[in-house]
Amino acid sequence: PQWSDKNLDFNLDLPETKYYGSEDLIAQVWQNVIGNAIKFSKDNGEISIAIKNDADYIAVSITDNGIGMNEDTLQKIFDKNKK
Repeated sequence: PQWSDKNLDFNLDLPETKYYGSEDLIAQVWQNVIGNAIKFSKDNGEISIAIKNDADYIAVSITDNGIGMNEDTLQKIFDKNKK
């Protein structure tokens, strides 16, 4: 319903990929990142999700037409929030 309300299109390039790790943790990552893409996308926009497989790694690309992040936010993207 979140993307339907904004009339978002999804462009998916998701070849079959074998991942050996925590299913719960990777699901949480997907939900968070895709949720943010939906949240910050403009109405009638597009979200693209692609997976690229290599012998040594899996690369995931998620792009949207949202507001983006400023340089300060990008520098802290992987910092844990400390209270």
